[in-house]
Amino acid sequence: MYRKIARPNFYVQWHITDKCSQRCKHCYLFQSENYHLQKSKDTSIAVLSLIVEDVFKTAETLKANPIFVLTGGDPILHPSFWELLQKINDCAVKFKAVTAIDILGNPFRIDYPMALKMKKHGIRKYQLSLDGLREKHDYLRKNGSYDETFRAAEALKRAGISTSCMFTLSKFNAPDLLRVMREVAEKEFDAFAFARFCRPDNLTVEEYRQQMFTPTEYKALLTTVDEAHRELAKKYPKTRFILKDHLWELFFYEKYSDEQKKELRQIRKSRIVVGGCGLGIASVSILSDGVVYACRRFPSPIGKVPDQSLIDLFINSNELNKLRDLKRYTKCGKCPLLYVCRGCGAVAYGFSGSFFASDPQCWRNP
Repeated sequence: MYRKIARPNFYVQWHITDKCSQRCKHCYLFQSENYHLQKSKDTSIAVLSLIVEDVFKTAETLKANPIFVLTGGDPILHPSFWELLQKINDCAVKFKAVTAIDILGNPFRIDYPMALKMKKHGIRKYQLSLDGLREKHDYLRKNGSYDETFRAAEALKRAGISTSCMFTLSKFNAPDLLRVMREVAEKEFDAFAFARFCRPDNLTVEEYRQQMFTPTEYKALLTTVDEAHRELAKKYPKTRFILKDHLWELFFYEKYSDEQKKELRQIRKSRIVVGGCGLGIASVSILSDGVVYACRRFPSPIGKVPDQSLIDLFINSNELNKLRDLKRYTKCGKCPLLYVCRGCGAVAYGFSGSFFASDPQCWRNP
């Protein structure tokens, strides 16, 4: 059920620029205090190169594969985007590392020549977003974005780049979820996933709570989505439906055999994290000014690169060590799924102000 891997991945979600051609209503970037100051300041290739070297050194120390997830803003708007890709490729050779470069980006500037150039520079995967059918998606992001997303996906696939689709889920767009899943499968995206909406600074807690499902509603939604996954997987086998939300662990736990539950008890006894959020375990986020976050989905600064060593921040940061302390969890601390689930701490933070509070959409009784 839970397999061992020979060498883990170390994920760096790197927001290399704040420049963006969209103004998404649920984006943390445009609500941040330093956005208007930072959007006109792109980090030089000299500083970016220092950070790349540091990421490779950190992964080498951790005996992990460095995985670069470049985003923004829109990463291709950084004036040194192509030089940065070349630097990553050069370091992969220098450090003899197994690495990958993925993009979380916008569709507007993607055409076949651009996609082909990306492929030649080592881009493995490009994640696009669909947050509803045309009306809701374009309302949330930008007019024309819906159609542009499918156009860009075709160009990327033609160039040999894997295409994935992310749906940011709230009560507002949930009615469109199943139809978006079907459209993505029909267009043969390589992967689809959804993640729950986290509170940006411009929303009050009460406004955020109005977009939240109750635990019972959320379990019912997962049941419906699971049935749709199974149906679509048979008809459209090229699209992989990724179970990104950690509450899927609870959903399937309730269907486990006695033998599977026994395995979970052994995992808990061993006190080794094998699933759930990768915060403090397998990932960090770096903002455009070099500030390092434990997770981009809630305020969690732990230091700044290249001023500080990334490996030192990852191992010794007091803030990060607090966030990785499982004893701080309230409801999750009593759960058999502690080492494989823990819900979403960013959602809990947006709802209650505490990363360690119960995930507000978890339906399990302590």
